[in-house]
Amino acid sequence: RLSSDLRPPVLDYAGLVDALEGETARFGARTDLDARFESALAEPVRDTALSTAVFRILQESLTNVLRHARARRVDVRLWAEGELLRLDVRDDGIGFDAAALDPRGSLGILGMRERAAALGGSLEIDSGAGRGTAVLLAVPAFPALREARP
Repeated sequence: RLSSDLRPPVLDYAGLVDALEGETARFGARTDLDARFESALAEPVRDTALSTAVFRILQESLTNVLRHARARRVDVRLWAEGELLRLDVRDDGIGFDAAALDPRGSLGILGMRERAAALGGSLEIDSGAGRGTAVLLAVPAFPALREARP
């Protein structure tokens, strides 16, 4: 079960969009939060390293929402912008001072940033007291997207 949770088989047979949509739906059902997923990708992303990293970043983001945000709603968006694949995980929770975040003490966020960097991308945290938190991922994905196009 642990192996399947970290890299679900749906990534292989259905692709990234279906995997993220399913994970968001399971999170909402398990937590009673209003969890919504939206994708503007016209083609599947089946690149193994890319899809696994994006999936794990979504999982960690949702875990942080549950543990810290005191949110009622979380919105997940996935889209392509030029040669970048973008993921936006945004909650309506209590937020925090992102500038005061100590990356050494936040292993989950550190792990997300390392996954993004390993793919040549970046991960930003946008938050503030009383205005929720957004996790913003941008990774180069042009080859993976190009290969998926007809």
